[in-house]
Amino acid sequence: MTKPKLDIAKLAPTLSGKERAKLALSDGHQKLETGKGIFSDSEMQILRKFEDRLVCREYNYYILLCLFTWLILLPQITEAELRIALMMAMFELSLEKDDFKQVRDALLKLKREIKDILTLKAVLKKIENEIDGVPVLKKETIKRMGEIIEYAKGIITAYNKTILALATKVKVKESDVKLKIEIEEPTEKEIDDKLNKVKEFVKIELKHCGF
Repeated sequence: MTKPKLDIAKLAPTLSGKERAKLALSDGHQKLETGKGIFSDSEMQILRKFEDRLVCREYNYYILLCLFTWLILLPQITEAELRIALMMAMFELSLEKDDFKQVRDALLKLKREIKDILTLKAVLKKIENEIDGVPVLKKETIKRMGEIIEYAKGIITAYNKTILALATKVKVKESDVKLKIEIEEPTEKEIDDKLNKVKEFVKIELKHCGF
C-alpha cells in the first residue's frame, strides 16, 4: 500500500527544528542512494522557511552535525581503510619471508587500525542515534566498513590459531612469544572525544551564523 504523500505546506509550521532536519536529511540520503529525493525543491524551500529563531537554530544544528560528519569522518574512514589494506599487504609479505617479527609487527599495526575504524563506526552510530536513526552515510559505505573490519579480524584470528606452529617453524622460542593479539574495542571516552571534535565544528559554525 502506497503511503500518503505529506502535505509539507501544512505540516512544516507544526514541526520542530529537529523534525524538519530529519525530513531534509532523509531526502538527502535517498538522493545519495537512488538519485531521487523524497521532496520537490519547493517543498524543501518550505521546510527551510522559519518564523521561530530557536526552531531555525535546532534545524541548522542537525544539518551541520551531518555535514561535518561527512567532511571530517568520511575522509578518515577512507584513510583507515587504505591503512588497513597496507597493513594486510605487509602481513602477507612477511608471511612469504617467514619473518616472524615482521608478521607480528604488521598485525600489531593492523590491530591499531581496526580500533580506529571501530571508533569511527561507533561515532557514526551515536550521531545517527541523536537524529533518531536517520542514516548519515550511504549503506554501501557502512557495509564496506563492516566487511573490512571482519576481514582484518579474521586475519588476526588465524594468526592466533597458528602462532605456535609459526614460532616453531622460524625457531622463535615459545617463551618469547606473546601468544595472542587481542582486538581492542574503543572506550566511551575515545568515542566521545572524536564525536566532540565534530560537534566543536558545529558550534563554531552556528556561532558564525549568529546563533
